[in-house]
Amino acid sequence: INCFEEVVEENPSDVLANNHLGAIYALKEKHTKAIEAYNRGLKYDPNHPILQFNIAKSYAEIGETQKALSFYEGALRAKPGWTDAIEAYADLLLGENRVSEADTAVTQALELYPDDVKMHTAKGNVFNRQSIFESAESEFKKALDVDDEYKNALTGLAHSLENQGKVEEAVNAITKAESLNPNDTKIMKQSAHIHISANKLDEAYDKISKLQEIN
Repeated sequence: INCFEEVVEENPSDVLANNHLGAIYALKEKHTKAIEAYNRGLKYDPNHPILQFNIAKSYAEIGETQKALSFYEGALRAKPGWTDAIEAYADLLLGENRVSEADTAVTQALELYPDDVKMHTAKGNVFNRQSIFESAESEFKKALDVDDEYKNALTGLAHSLENQGKVEEAVNAITKAESLNPNDTKIMKQSAHIHISANKLDEAYDKISKLQEIN
């Protein structure tokens, strides 16, 4: 942070330095400071897709959803078909219950990138939100055929399997996600829920106790 702040102080128009500074603040979960850095970069390059993508993520983290959506849209105008941005944009749309818009964005991207892990995962998330769990399972498995360690596909698959009553398979999927991401509290919470569904109460209790220790 000190290095990049020194660079930015000497040259505020250094777009990359502002982006890196913002990204470091975001890693420290200081999103207000991150947004300041990204905005400074956007002042000099308002159509920079990476700056728009990163500021959208920080706005989403602090609950400024409409601003986040606007910047995701800006990033996609500057860089159409960017799967990272489409995935994050679709997730945020789903969070706002704008399922049809999320579905449209993901479906169009899948036509361009039929083997893309993130787009199959995003399509699975759309199906999950629509409670079409068998189709969701199929999409997540397509994603995992390409990358069997992709976190979002594993957690999405676990959700769709749990909702179909395939609790043992759901436990296997979430356990793999948890082993690959042992410090992810969202996965830990989902894992506790799935273990309760599977009537594995001792395991669920251990996970809930660990979560309570963390928070």
